[in-house]
Amino acid sequence: MRGQTLILLLATIAFSGFAQVPDTLSPEKKVRWKIERMRKEKQALVSEDFQSTLNSITDMASKRIPFVTQKELRRGIADTATVVYVNEGLRSGTFRYDPNSKSPDDSSMVIISGKRRYLRDDSGCLRPEWFGANPNDENDDADAIQKMMNAVPVTGAILKFANGVYYVGKQVNYKAVSKAPKWYFKVIMEGAGVGRTQIFGKVGFAGDMFVINTGAPSGQAKDNYITIQNIEFRANTARRILYGTEIVSLKIYDCMFMGGEDCGIEIGAEATKVPGGYSVYMKNNYHNGQAYGAGQVNALLRLNNCRFFVIDGMESDGGKYSVEMLGPCDKNIFVNCKLEGAKRAAIYSNNLTGGGGENQILNSTLNPYVGIESKALFDGESNCIEIISKAGGNAFNTIRGNLLLCNSLDLLPFIGKVTNSFGKFIAAPDINTHGVVGSSSGAVGYLAGFDQKSSKIIIQVTSGKFTVGETVKQRTTNATAVISALIPKHSHAIKLTGGGGTNIISNNRIRQLPEYGIYNESNDNIITGNAIEALNGVYSTTQSGVIVSDNSFYSPGGTAVTRVNGVLNYSNNRVLIGKLSGVSELYLSSDGGMIKGDIFVEGKSNLKGAITAPSLPEYSNNEAAKAAGLENGALYRTATGEVRVKY
Repeated sequence: MRGQTLILLLATIAFSGFAQVPDTLSPEKKVRWKIERMRKEKQALVSEDFQSTLNSITDMASKRIPFVTQKELRRGIADTATVVYVNEGLRSGTFRYDPNSKSPDDSSMVIISGKRRYLRDDSGCLRPEWFGANPNDENDDADAIQKMMNAVPVTGAILKFANGVYYVGKQVNYKAVSKAPKWYFKVIMEGAGVGRTQIFGKVGFAGDMFVINTGAPSGQAKDNYITIQNIEFRANTARRILYGTEIVSLKIYDCMFMGGEDCGIEIGAEATKVPGGYSVYMKNNYHNGQAYGAGQVNALLRLNNCRFFVIDGMESDGGKYSVEMLGPCDKNIFVNCKLEGAKRAAIYSNNLTGGGGENQILNSTLNPYVGIESKALFDGESNCIEIISKAGGNAFNTIRGNLLLCNSLDLLPFIGKVTNSFGKFIAAPDINTHGVVGSSSGAVGYLAGFDQKSSKIIIQVTSGKFTVGETVKQRTTNATAVISALIPKHSHAIKLTGGGGTNIISNNRIRQLPEYGIYNESNDNIITGNAIEALNGVYSTTQSGVIVSDNSFYSPGGTAVTRVNGVLNYSNNRVLIGKLSGVSELYLSSDGGMIKGDIFVEGKSNLKGAITAPSLPEYSNNEAAKAAGLENGALYRTATGEVRVKY
């Protein structure tokens, strides 16, 4: 009986020490069968039976994966097992004996047991938990994430982030798996989805959270091959969430980027002439401009000297700029985007160095507005698209098929400079507790923003009109300031300034009656097929030419088309409400009684035989001809002998 008890004890030890999930391998069947036979037959134990059963247990154990802790593995409890499972909480995983490895023990990817090295079986994936991160506490995980980055092999890896919140309190650098002559990174940074996998900047950390191409010499060839997907990032006090220069082959899908004291994502450096980025694809990402505590960031996405970017399905709210392009950015595509809440411009492109252009803004909804923003980033202008150019740069852009919602001047808040400010102003929409009242005008509104450094105040007026020289006082806080100057307000659905041009602006719908639908200073643009509802539909000051055709204008109390100077070819447009200014009435000059050139007739006309100026009725202009009852399409002459067509 003592012998049988010993057999049962050995079997129990074997099964409890080495068992994982029971299988149907013959050693296990053999042991179970022998023990069961001894129980039933109650036969006498002989040494041969004992030895046979013990051999079967040993054979079975050698085919099992031992469950051990790191300490037990280092102590040698796995004996000569080639595969072990290390049960160490978030660091758990399968390790394999590698006789060729010389890697040091790092408690993450390599564990040394005597002279044997066990390497983690990662199947091409790395997890920050293996390196000490914990998504279930509020400790800084930056070092663990950096160790994971550093462990990426030359073949690349998938970096798997779990459901939970990771905190980053110092800069994390992507590791290059190969360097000169070409730098490669080869990683996929993958989470469990927005709202599930979250990476937050540690409050108090003011640097960049993630940086690409750190230490890579400028000008050397790079192919990053970095993909970031299904992760929610929140900057808190960090300057930027993601930053890098000379980026090539970066893809970002289905992520959320919240805040950044300067901006959310910045690619390229404005001060350098080195290309900032090339062939970057971003799809279905959400960007929010709320800075830590209060106020808005300067830009949600900033591109410096970048080209061949595809921004597809970007959704945003807030920031001074939703997208800010600086320097010669060219051949970038923005499509199917919904950008709202920008304080200056939804898409802003400023290139004063020449070059750049050929960007496309397609099938997107752009809706800038001021709202509440305590940093007072609104500077008096609210634009959907603003393109600034010089020396022929930033030209040949396409703006097509967009819905451009830009506020009228009446809806923009009051903005002014102040002096002698006392107390602390609080930006809030509650007019009863945080309302602002003018001392002499009696005007009332709520504070949309106040910036002590720039001495700027923004008030959303609900009644009356604030005036220069009066004191404004906020209810509850009792903060006061004196308005010293007004800052002019302007709004443009599309604003084109500088020496660029040859842009195609077509099939857009402009609504909400901004001050200007299309404000044009650049040359040789084509404006066609748009439905424009604006105080000034098209306002052109170009020194060269512009084509305005087949548009619909609704400009109550304003001017549908204004030509200040240069040539404006106006044809086939429909003005529902509004007037024309400086636009040719489509007339021809007469030379010796003969009409030269082509005649454009709007409406019906029956022209027969030769036409001479003296035989035509004389009117000063089209309005006079209309008042006299002259039908559309009929010809008349002016006092100077010009022949015109009544329309």
